[in-house]
Amino acid sequence: MVGFHLRRPARLRPGIKAWIVVFVLLLAAAAHGQSDRRPPRIGYLSLGPVQTPTDTRSAYALLVRALRARGQRTAVFAARFAEGRSERLPAMAAELIGLGVDVIVAASTPAIEAAREMTRTTPIVMDVSAEDPVSRGLVASLDRPGGNITGLMLATPQLAVKRLSLLKQAFPASRRVGVLARPSPSSSRAQLAALTPAARSMGLQLEIVEATAGRYDAPFATLKERGVDSVLVLSEPMFLAHAHAILAAVHDQRLPAIYDWREFAEAGGLLAYAPEPRALRGRTAFFVDRLLRGAKAADLRVEEPPSFEFVVNLKSARALGITFSVPLLKRADYIID
Repeated sequence: MVGFHLRRPARLRPGIKAWIVVFVLLLAAAAHGQSDRRPPRIGYLSLGPVQTPTDTRSAYALLVRALRARGQRTAVFAARFAEGRSERLPAMAAELIGLGVDVIVAASTPAIEAAREMTRTTPIVMDVSAEDPVSRGLVASLDRPGGNITGLMLATPQLAVKRLSLLKQAFPASRRVGVLARPSPSSSRAQLAALTPAARSMGLQLEIVEATAGRYDAPFATLKERGVDSVLVLSEPMFLAHAHAILAAVHDQRLPAIYDWREFAEAGGLLAYAPEPRALRGRTAFFVDRLLRGAKAADLRVEEPPSFEFVVNLKSARALGITFSVPLLKRADYIID
C-alpha cells in the first residue's frame, strides 16, 4: 500500500510576511487612488458662434479629436461661445474657472484677455492670438512666456501682405483694393502699417473702410462706390465671429474678396489664406496635453501655426463670372467646387 504524507506548509519568516503585507497595501492604495482620480477638465472659450464636437470641421471639434488622439480620452470639456459679443467673455471665463477646469483654450485675443483677467494661475492656451502677445502684455517673451499663458500666435502684418499679394495674382489688372478694418485700437493698425508700403510696391491703391461689430452693409457699399476691384478683409477676431454677415454684405455688392480663415471660403467666400485647420488644432492639442501632464505654461515656447493653405472657391468664382488662371489654381492647396 502506498501511503501519502501531508506536509505542513512552510511558515514564512516574519520579515517576508511583513513585505507581503506592505506590497498588498500599496496595490490597494494605488487602485483606490486611480478610482478617485477625476478626469482632466478642459475649458474652451470662444468669441465665435456655438460649435459642438459633431460639427466635424469646426475648430472645437478638431481640437477635441486631436486631444483624444493624444490619449486624453477621459477628458471632460466645457465650452462657452460668445457669439460675436465680446462683452460676454469675462463672465464666461469666470464660469469656466468656477467649474475647476485644469486648462483653458482661448480662441482669439479677446478670449485670451478675458481669461487672463479671471486667472493668473490656471494655464491658458492661445488658439490663436491674432496680435503679438508680447506687445499686448500677454507673455514676457515668445521663448519664455513666464506666466500662465502659452500657445499659438499669428504674424498678422506679414500675413496681410501675403493675402494682398495673392489678391494681386488673382486679379493682375487690379489697381484699387478695398480694405475692411476695425477702428483703433485693434490689430488692424499693425496690418495697415505693413500693407501701405507693400501696396505701393505692387502698384495698388488702398481704399480703407472701418466697420464696427455687426454693421457691414455700409462699409462695403462705400467700397463699391469708390470703384474697388477687389477687397482684403483684415484679420480681426470680430470679423470671423460675424463671418456670415460679412459674406452677405460682400455678395450684395458682388465684390471679390480674400479672407483670413478657411471658414469664410467654406461659407461662400471667394479666396482665403489661412492656417491649415487640422494642423493648427493638432498643435493646440500638443500644448494642452503637455500642460495636463505637468508642464508649466511659463516654460512652453509660443509658436506660429505649423502650416498655411491657399483656398479657392470655384463655385463662388462662377457666381461672380470670374475665371482664374491655371497658374493661380495650381498654387491653391484646397479648392472648393
